[in-house]
Amino acid sequence: MCIPSQLKAASPIFDRMMTTPMKEKLHSCINLRYVRSATFVNLLYYFENGKLQFDLYYETRDLYQFAQMYDMKDLARVCSDYMAKVFSPANITEVEDTTNMHSNEYLKNLVKLYKDVSKKFPSDTENKGDRRPDFACFM
Repeated sequence: MCIPSQLKAASPIFDRMMTTPMKEKLHSCINLRYVRSATFVNLLYYFENGKLQFDLYYETRDLYQFAQMYDMKDLARVCSDYMAKVFSPANITEVEDTTNMHSNEYLKNLVKLYKDVSKKFPSDTENKGDRRPDFACFM
């Protein structure tokens, strides 16, 4: 499947851009001016392989925001699941802000679940007020 077909199938917004008499269809070009090239490369990898090529929070978040911007529900769900794997006290507030900005109930529920579990089972380092990661070695 070629990229334009995949974009149209994944996003009603891209579909409209490429099938109605809009600038994008007339010029056979879509300018994604607010999308980092790395994010688009990650999108292409997802189309080719059906999975994300990374488990890094920021890369996944950028692709999630792209998916939300272009109403790519399946990709947003995949990104939500990947982001849930790397929730941490360091990023959960940002994830929650992103979730609220995009009104994604699925990701909002994942964040709530993480926060509820974190309250019930705080890590040993948080109990002591120590902000160092559990895996770090200090001398």
